[in-house]
Amino acid sequence: MRFHAASVLVLACFVQNGNGATYQLQQLTDPGVIAEDPLLDEVPGLHVGSMLAFKANCVNVDLTGIEDAHGKATVPGAVFALEADQNEVFDPTTEPARMFFLQHDGTQRFPFRDGRFTWIIAEHFIEHIPYKAAIGFLAEARRLLAPGGTLRISTPDLAIYAAAYFDPAQV
Repeated sequence: MRFHAASVLVLACFVQNGNGATYQLQQLTDPGVIAEDPLLDEVPGLHVGSMLAFKANCVNVDLTGIEDAHGKATVPGAVFALEADQNEVFDPTTEPARMFFLQHDGTQRFPFRDGRFTWIIAEHFIEHIPYKAAIGFLAEARRLLAPGGTLRISTPDLAIYAAAYFDPAQV
């Protein structure tokens, strides 16, 4: 695996591959506008709080920005495509050719239209934000999900949040 200034491009699935792909950032949308781009049309999911564990087939979101091997960095509020450099060692069976990233505060309104996603994943995110921000995130997830969509939340201690949902005085 190659390590660059953008070691955030290290994905869990790449650890098994001894070479690893190099990715380049391509800005798809401007900050402050609803994110629409033909490349995003087939992206079904949103992965909130992605940190370094980027997933394919979704927009990965994290507060911390990333930088590619050429020094191009993300801009808060803009969606970027991460394109694999096809001129380097690349295994399409283990490494996605394209991923998406949005540098964004997950406790704020997302720049996507209502009902945009069929699924949202938030792994080890909700326990790091205040109770009111967590309630706001859940409302935002509901806005972003298409009818029948799925929200998957994983957290080390969901019981605290579930209890607080039924009895806010516990917070």
